[in-house]
Amino acid sequence: MTSAAHEPSARPIALLTGVGRTIGIAAGIATRLAADGWDIAAVYWNPYDT
Repeated sequence: MTSAAHEPSARPIALLTGVGRTIGIAAGIATRLAADGWDIAAVYWNPYDT
């Protein structure tokens, strides 16, 4: 039996930083990539990005 976590994804994956600001470039990129079918992993630093 294989785990789904170890199977390659058919969808591309993007890691984006600084997505906490909804008006920033990273948020715009994340929105566009998600709309185009990408899986997104986003990170932010709450004290800075709020």
